[in-house]
Amino acid sequence: MSTDSKFNQQTNRNLWARALRLGIVVLLLLAIVLIGVLEMHDIASAIAPIPSAAPVGMQTAAIRRVTCLGRLEPFGQVVAVGVPASQRYERISKLLVDEDCQLGPGQTIAVMESEPRLRAALIQASCRVAIAQAKLAQVKAGAKAGEISAQQARVERAKEELAGRLVEQQRIIERLQSEEKFAGNDYRRYKSLLDQGAVAYALVDSKRTDWEASVARLQEALAGQSHLRETLQSGVTEELATLNKVSEVRYVDVGLATAELNEAKAAHDRARVELNQAIVAAPRAGTVLKVLSRAGEVPGERGIIEVGDTGKMVAVAEVYENDVRFVHAGQTATVCGASFAGSLKGKVYLIGLKVNRQAVFSNEPGVNFDNRIVEIKILLDRRSSKIVGGLTNSQVQVEFLGQS
Repeated sequence: MSTDSKFNQQTNRNLWARALRLGIVVLLLLAIVLIGVLEMHDIASAIAPIPSAAPVGMQTAAIRRVTCLGRLEPFGQVVAVGVPASQRYERISKLLVDEDCQLGPGQTIAVMESEPRLRAALIQASCRVAIAQAKLAQVKAGAKAGEISAQQARVERAKEELAGRLVEQQRIIERLQSEEKFAGNDYRRYKSLLDQGAVAYALVDSKRTDWEASVARLQEALAGQSHLRETLQSGVTEELATLNKVSEVRYVDVGLATAELNEAKAAHDRARVELNQAIVAAPRAGTVLKVLSRAGEVPGERGIIEVGDTGKMVAVAEVYENDVRFVHAGQTATVCGASFAGSLKGKVYLIGLKVNRQAVFSNEPGVNFDNRIVEIKILLDRRSSKIVGGLTNSQVQVEFLGQS
């Protein structure tokens, strides 16, 4: 090849390279101009005055589709059924349910190992209540009829003894009064004879001594009668007091017995509550989604089972905070997912009142993990709930048809 041909080929290549670079520069300039025009149009649209309302029949609502990610869960959320703090570190004796079991409200789920001991404590508390009730009835009834009759007999006997002894003493007094009267008359008669000189002074002195002795015996008998009356009357009073003590029902005794009965009932109620805590029951109707602890294990913080009402399923949509204004209660939503075929239908029944971080993410690279969202709950219809009843926590895509 000649030198001129090589020179011409090199020249042509240079011209093509220049033309290509020029074309690229022109295209870039055109793109910049187009972007500027679009931005100016947006700015003009933003600052332009709001046009007056169009006549009736010519108004049209701007339609905006809101899409987001979400998850499926039972209506009322998933509840982890655990045990009270007092039973948390005890082993499970019996587990009466398994996964996919249907539960009714109050149905027994599990029995803890402390149940036999607490049941025995409840029986013991019941016996103490029965004893306290019997004691209260005994106090209200008072003493036994036989004890009251015996004490009444002792009172009558004391009264009879008092009357008999007083009669006997009165007879003695009457005899001594007769003797005193006779001795006094005899002394006065002899004294009269002494004045006449008919008898000796010694004989009169003897009669006076006899009379004084009879007077002393009479006074002693009278004093003994008073002392006897006081002594025997004291015995009668004592027996009467004992009778009143035996037959009396004191309000303080009734109050004490009543307080003991109330204490026994309180202990019985506490024993029943502790026994109920050892028998774990379902708080509501639903389906056992997962068994967290088996028989022989200590449930601890994790609980025993997870329960949810899978008969009614809910899609929890995580709507970006700037799209929440396009969603309202009662709005229809379409739910799709990779874990089921077709689409599900439902209606918005609850819009969250709190902005949270996004919890459900797509698998696309470069996704933002710090988005702010509002949880919106969609109640699925019966057909849709039946389809996804076993897909709790499955990721879904939710689409709302909103108005801007």
